[in-house]
Amino acid sequence: MQPNHRTQNLASLAGSALLMALLITLGYYVPDGLIALAHK
Repeated sequence: MQPNHRTQNLASLAGSALLMALLITLGYYVPDGLIALAHK
């Protein structure tokens, strides 16, 4: 049971990290895109 629980934990951690990376990427690119649209 122990290794399985650990694997689940790692998968959950990886998912959280991926979500954070996605949010940070959106945070960087969305404002630039909005500014570009506003200047068109």
